Amino acid sequence: MNPVTARRHPSDDSPFVVYSPEFLEVLGPSPEYAIVANVNAHEGPVYVKDWDAILFTTVPVTTNVPNSGNRNVSIGRLDVASREVSTFVEATNMANGMTLDRNGDLLICEQGTRTTTAGISRMNLETRERRRGGQLVRAFVQLAE
Repeated sequence: MNPVTARRHPSDDSPFVVYSPEFLEVLGPSPEYAIVANVNAHEGPVYVKDWDAILFTTVPVTTNVPNSGNRNVSIGRLDVASREVSTFVEATNMANGMTLDRNGDLLICEQGTRTTTAGISRMNLETRERRRGGQLVRAFVQLAE
């Protein structure tokens, strides 16, 4: 941590370290640290301001669908105001890290599976249309019930 560019906010014993003044807008004047939902969040937390929601990837689970040993990661959604947790995308190409681009689309780092290649895709949050390298790709595979 660079002491010149980083500081704790709002006090020296705070768990929040600020590297950029813009982050103060996110924290507000009196931030608190608390568990807001007990979920199997793994990586990729992304705050979607227009929804006041956080998208996150889940811990990988073995599904054996479509092949034995296959694993799945979902993208969950936490509504900040109600603290309601839902599934945004049930099955992904082993989604991991995520961020929003300048247009508000979700960039997803995909680890891939035994049958699909890894890559980075872009998803329109409203339509859930997913593109990789500018090309429309099939929807994420949905798990069998």
